[in-house]
Amino acid sequence: MVKSTMNDFPGMGAILHTLNLRLFPEQVAYIVNHTEDSVILVDGSLILLLAPIASQLPTVKTFIVIGDGDIDALPDALRYEELVAAEEPGFTWPDVDERSAAAMCYTSGTTGDPKGVVCSHRSTFLHVMAACMASSLGLGESDRVLPIVPMFHANAWGIPYACWMVGADLLLPDRFLQPEHTTRFIREEKATVVGGVPTIWNDILKFAADNEVDFSTVRLGICGGSAVPRALMERLERDHDVMVIQGWGMTETSPVAAFAFPPRRATEEEKLDWRVRAGRLVPGVELRVVAEGDGIVALRGGCRRGVPAAPDRRLGCDLRRADRPHRHGGPAARLGSGARRRRQDGLCDHRVGRRLEQSQPVDHRSTRRRRISTPWEQDVRLRLRRGRAHGRRRPHG
Repeated sequence: MVKSTMNDFPGMGAILHTLNLRLFPEQVAYIVNHTEDSVILVDGSLILLLAPIASQLPTVKTFIVIGDGDIDALPDALRYEELVAAEEPGFTWPDVDERSAAAMCYTSGTTGDPKGVVCSHRSTFLHVMAACMASSLGLGESDRVLPIVPMFHANAWGIPYACWMVGADLLLPDRFLQPEHTTRFIREEKATVVGGVPTIWNDILKFAADNEVDFSTVRLGICGGSAVPRALMERLERDHDVMVIQGWGMTETSPVAAFAFPPRRATEEEKLDWRVRAGRLVPGVELRVVAEGDGIVALRGGCRRGVPAAPDRRLGCDLRRADRPHRHGGPAARLGSGARRRRQDGLCDHRVGRRLEQSQPVDHRSTRRRRISTPWEQDVRLRLRRGRAHGRRRPHG
């Protein structure tokens, strides 16, 4: 079912929009109406959350219910299993433009109304290629990957697409995210790669302190969403032999922009110092410091910010028009205009060519324009412009 929604629907030319029903009902209604969603697939266990706002969604033509549940609570509702059973085998897949929209995700709206991000087929594929490299997650056919991440969080960090590309097993915990369930799931399904936010890992550690767990099959833990505490990494490696690597990115970058793998020349004492940082850029992402002293950076690569007025417009995948900043409080940039993403939480320091800091603000009075080499042997431009919050776009070539 996950493959049908996340992979097959974009493949048939539709746009996938993962909806966060944890938001306030009025926010959910705003998002659906803003994107002009026409079909909503909903798990039967969530019908009671969606039913109260169903009458406020004028663009929705059909509700499709997956699993059990009272479909009478939703207007024009159909059952997924019955729809599939009524169709003939086979489907002629269209030739979809790789730069057209494939998926949409929305922020939680902590500063005003939720903001939308649209990702193209091309950006999703490039993100998967970068994530699967040996110097990134190194996923392969023998892996069994457990993302303890909701699909509406940047399509579960893009992990499902990575698994399908390399043939790895995708393990999904459903709604059972409590540590007693996740630890048993890891043991029984022999997960090799596990991803989750710091609170998930912290809950697992607390549970493991008083209960027997088995993480012997886990070769890698992925953590992101917020800065990963050093003590959390130390305890997982010391007590359970699980190495946790921090990933950093944004929904606009599909979402991963950097992984905190230590360089090969790092000593054992230095490796943890590297892993607590946001990491080094993955191929396909370009980063630039654009403001002095306060940690503002601009990223190029990934998705477009803003939702299209016309969903069939072509979607660029690399923010080539990033010279138009998205200003706080203004309208979201329309599809095709792009937007510069500005961060003000000190995610880089002047050693950004080596690693991204999560603890110190930028001070790039001591920096110079330079080319840097990533551990993936790909040159990434780092353009530093002293004293300017926004510079002119540099042409690609």
